[in-house]
Amino acid sequence: MAHSIAGKPDRQLPAILRILLGRSGSGKSVLLKLILELLRPDTGVVLVSGREAASAARPAKQRVL
Repeated sequence: MAHSIAGKPDRQLPAILRILLGRSGSGKSVLLKLILELLRPDTGVVLVSGREAASAARPAKQRVL
């Protein structure tokens, strides 16, 4: 299965499904908010594709999500 980009069938990407599982209250939403920089960590850093989330390009964040 592939998805086209901006309706252009000549540029195909493989479909990737990622699932984040965990019990209620385990931090799934907090993790996504940290990646998107809607929250800031109290300590440490959040890495996206090996770079700090604050300096990672938006496409790198979108690939993670």
